Amino acid sequence: MKILEVIRSLNVGGSQQLLLTRLATEASSFHNIKLINTLPREQALLGLFKSSNIETTSTRSNNPVSANLELLRLIRTDKPEVVVIHSPLPAVLLKLSKALGLCKPPVIEVVHSTRYTSALVTIATVLTNRFSAMTLPVSTAVARSINNKFARDTKVLHHGVPREKMVSWVENHADIVATQRAVMSMGLHNPLEVVFCGRLTDQKRPADIIGAMDILRDSNITLTMVGGGPLLDEIRRQVTAAELGGRVAVLGEIPEGWKYVAAGDCLVLSSSHEGLGVVVMESLSLGKPVVASDIDSMNDILTNNQNALLFPLGDVSALANALRKLEEDRGLLQRLSINALSSSQYWDVEDSSTNFYSVIEGKVRARQH
Repeated sequence: MKILEVIRSLNVGGSQQLLLTRLATEASSFHNIKLINTLPREQALLGLFKSSNIETTSTRSNNPVSANLELLRLIRTDKPEVVVIHSPLPAVLLKLSKALGLCKPPVIEVVHSTRYTSALVTIATVLTNRFSAMTLPVSTAVARSINNKFARDTKVLHHGVPREKMVSWVENHADIVATQRAVMSMGLHNPLEVVFCGRLTDQKRPADIIGAMDILRDSNITLTMVGGGPLLDEIRRQVTAAELGGRVAVLGEIPEGWKYVAAGDCLVLSSSHEGLGVVVMESLSLGKPVVASDIDSMNDILTNNQNALLFPLGDVSALANALRKLEEDRGLLQRLSINALSSSQYWDVEDSSTNFYSVIEGKVRARQH
């Protein structure tokens, strides 16, 4: 099947990571796929996408309207059977183009988030949803969100991560993992080694985690934070101000942050909202339980006291108590770790990728008849 996939930005992000992981699967090799980025000034991951043997290009313009006009010309020239779009702003413009008869192939939108930063984009999304052939929310919470309102045909389609590749790397690099674990212990004897991995943004509420570590300053717990973002300097200042430098390491942006999760004991997240947490799937695949805020978008992946400990959003004391519970009860940590690994089998990218193309192809074939 000839597919044109559209995304706005090839910088590091959850939707980019999910897309990159799927395009690298065997299932993708059976289709003629071209990827176009409508924000060419952001293409940090361009090399990784091209290494997946997927034809990747960008519009010349960063302006969303001009980029949409370029996209329409490409559609007329390439004649894809379907356009799959992953970002809300170009999706709105392309759905409008579809409504005006300027785009012939069906438009299928993959909806990655329960909440957009722009109210205008949210309103435009709702008003144009009926012009897409199908929406594919990445989680139940996304399907129930306002971003999916008035969609004509919706199917929750979970994505996955390369479980076998990750586990194999850990098994073949046990010495590297052990060395990293020793560094992350920060000189403490057998501490609970907690890892945060993600963008340091308001959505992730990283200050809540620092607040919890302040409460736990006399415990045998260390925190390693992996990820860049607009709050990086502020979080470093908070760690210094709280005199937590001996317990908290803020490393900044590091490729393949999941390797730090592999060296730790558990993942911690305090997000206010998510679409489908890539790092959560990665953590489970590594047999690492998750301490996370109890938000709707986590419910597809995490179950409290099974593969995770969940705490009320914004409750720093409850977050601290959950981490202390794992430090004091290593039997609980072990049980959650076993359950994490077991539950991760569902989140294998090869299976989710095969399902993705089956759904897309079924929709296209149904419309052709």
